[in-house]
Amino acid sequence: MSTQQIALNIFSIILSGVLATLINLWYQKRQQILKAKIGLIEIIFGYRYQLGNWYNGPKEELMRALNKIPIVFANSKDVINAYNELYQVACTSPMNNENLKDNALIKLLKEMCRNVKIGTKWDDSYYKNILTLR
Repeated sequence: MSTQQIALNIFSIILSGVLATLINLWYQKRQQILKAKIGLIEIIFGYRYQLGNWYNGPKEELMRALNKIPIVFANSKDVINAYNELYQVACTSPMNNENLKDNALIKLLKEMCRNVKIGTKWDDSYYKNILTLR
């Protein structure tokens, strides 16, 4: 075996190791982002009951989760646009216009779920319905 062949073999071994490591790091980062997105969606769906007209308690957990959306979904243009629409509606619409807020929230939830490929065939009522046992 010539020196050139040995050098080529060593280069190939090193290159394949580096490529495998880079691919693994890219995949792990992608999985961590997906896990964070799904975790945030779970929290928001879990605290949806705080949006019910009958609920008079604190809403900190839901508000905290909603305020994380621009960070967790920073690279998801459709989710950020839906978040901005909800923000505008929440800041500018009259208190009695719950329909606008509901529609903006449903759009946001749909975009978040679509982004992570959860429940893409759900209708609007699925996002709006809240299970409460009293």
